Amino acid sequence: MIYDFTPTIVPQTHKEETKIFYKVFLDRTYKLSNAVFYGGKTAMLDGLKYAKDNSLPEREGIPVKFGSDVTVKLNLDDKKLREKVFEKYNIDKSYIMAVGSIEARKNHDILYQAYLELMKMAEDLPQMIFCGYPGWKTEELLERLERDERIKNKIIIITPDDTELEILYKNSLFTVLASLYEGWSLTLPESLNYGKFCIASDVAPLKEIGGDFIDYANPYNAKEWAEKILYYYRNLDKLEEKNRNIEENWKSITWEECAKNVAKELKNFY
Repeated sequence: MIYDFTPTIVPQTHKEETKIFYKVFLDRTYKLSNAVFYGGKTAMLDGLKYAKDNSLPEREGIPVKFGSDVTVKLNLDDKKLREKVFEKYNIDKSYIMAVGSIEARKNHDILYQAYLELMKMAEDLPQMIFCGYPGWKTEELLERLERDERIKNKIIIITPDDTELEILYKNSLFTVLASLYEGWSLTLPESLNYGKFCIASDVAPLKEIGGDFIDYANPYNAKEWAEKILYYYRNLDKLEEKNRNIEENWKSITWEECAKNVAKELKNFY
């Protein structure tokens, strides 16, 4: 199973030891395996290209759509519980959120730059919440966010538990996912499962999942991100139209379905 090729496609976002290890891992995988499962069709195509470019055996590829079903709790519409979470994290107005570990590949820096662009365009802005654990190669970014008085209580960094995260999803305007690259994203279908529209990076693995349900922005263009965020913030009728389409037509893949598909492929192969 190869989940993604981010250490070879966006190596600048990984530690040096990861890049070294991953090359060994890939070389041995293609030399020793009979078939390879991948995190989605995009990852499979990346894998076939990698094998060809590196003169490795081209093994049969099987794309896997990973499960994304969530267990929705029934008591989370409680007003007091919601207010408690908002008070804990200083949320005092409408907000958008980015969910995922805070690491270089997730590209929170472009969202920070986009928010600075937004502040030039308008005064009335939503809060932006980064939900996730700090990862690697983000120390400098986190220090800048901490020191920048312009965004105080405008960009909020938190690590909510599962219950808090569900409350935050349910009450958000929409989500943003600025990753430079992915395998099979888990946070994008999670957002769609909550009926929440997303603006995501215009990259193949996210387009494979999001299709026409979401909108896309260049992961290296802060102004484009700012313009799209402001558009959906100001045009709530368009946002509602997107959310309604998600609610009526989006179908998530359960982990049980994922497991059955993998089992079926294994059975067919052997």
